[in-house]
Amino acid sequence: YKGKIISYQRIVDDPEDVILEIIYHLKQYGFDIETNPADIQDFISKYSIKNDLDYQLSNNEKKFFNKNLDESIKSYLNLDY
Repeated sequence: YKGKIISYQRIVDDPEDVILEIIYHLKQYGFDIETNPADIQDFISKYSIKNDLDYQLSNNEKKFFNKNLDESIKSYLNLDY
């Protein structure tokens, strides 16, 4: 396994650092990629990731979770439906 796990919160909090880590990770495995700070800033400004995870579950999703998740998990995630 040579993948890299990146948390969503890290991408939101520090996108430039995360992108640089990804580039250096790829360089470790033989990819010849330039690191141009201006390109990274341009990418971040074009494709900014916002911390707005206000997702509404459909009734079918709620039913699925209610039927398939253990009570302790539902309690931990505050799923009251």
